[in-house]
Amino acid sequence: MNEKEKLNNVEDKPKKKESLLNKSNTNRPIDNSLINTNQKLDQIPDTSLRVSGNTHSMLSVIKKEEMTETIDDIINDAISLYMKKYSKDKFEYLQKQIEFENDYKIKKIRKKENRRK
Repeated sequence: MNEKEKLNNVEDKPKKKESLLNKSNTNRPIDNSLINTNQKLDQIPDTSLRVSGNTHSMLSVIKKEEMTETIDDIINDAISLYMKKYSKDKFEYLQKQIEFENDYKIKKIRKKENRRK
């Protein structure tokens, strides 16, 4: 090997240490055994959802009939019933995707709060 090849050889160069800050993986779910699922879900902010007037009327009537506190409860129940039609594998995949979305929203809020400090 000549001198030029030695300089270009990656194996001879010492590897640069990576910063621990760069290793934060946003795809990794938040794992904290001290926080239960309900506490995690309480951290997710409320968002508005645009629905047609007819859909809102149906939800309002069902809310009054079932005497539930929020329309959110009705939507959650309806989505749960809808998801039951999927196979077990598809259902588990959807659950993981929902958890990923929720973790993303929590991380986004924490990042926003940290910028304010």
